[in-house]
Amino acid sequence: MMEAFKIKNDENLNYHDLWLHSFLTGTLARRISLDMGFNFGGEGFVSGLLHDMGISVIHKYFHSVFLKILRTTGNGEKSFLEAEFDELGLTHQEIAKFLAEKWNLPSSLSDAVLYHHTPSKAFVNNELVAIIHLSDYAINSYKLKNFYWDNDLYLDPAIVEILRFKDTEQLENFILSYKEAAQEEIKLIKF
Repeated sequence: MMEAFKIKNDENLNYHDLWLHSFLTGTLARRISLDMGFNFGGEGFVSGLLHDMGISVIHKYFHSVFLKILRTTGNGEKSFLEAEFDELGLTHQEIAKFLAEKWNLPSSLSDAVLYHHTPSKAFVNNELVAIIHLSDYAINSYKLKNFYWDNDLYLDPAIVEILRFKDTEQLENFILSYKEAAQEEIKLIKF
């Protein structure tokens, strides 16, 4: 698994930012899952940490395709996911699921990385998937750094029901309630 992540920064992808985003997503997912009374804090952290590993694989092993994806998304033509699919026929989510299965990680983790942009499509582990989605969305919405691969990330409205929020307003307030903690966390991280 570590071999897949032996990567170098370049002007197109800063791995510090990718790992920071992944770490923050995992940390927030763990915290949210515990605060909401779910029993998958560790799985939440690992799923959050690995949710975007497909991006690093595309960058490392399909670099010319990665550059095309950046050009397409940079001019606002398509979302990152749409550009990935158009260029590769699959997305970073599917690559992450493939790797999670290859490494014999639990199916709950592979489901979480596969559906972290669309938890409404998950049929099993949907609460864990929804928390990873919520955490990913929240970290991006806080604008702590420019995590550009998620610039067009939308909040799947299905998580209101999956995570048993009263309504979208309660969900948005819930997301905002973690912003200060995320800002403090980023100050403590030393990569």
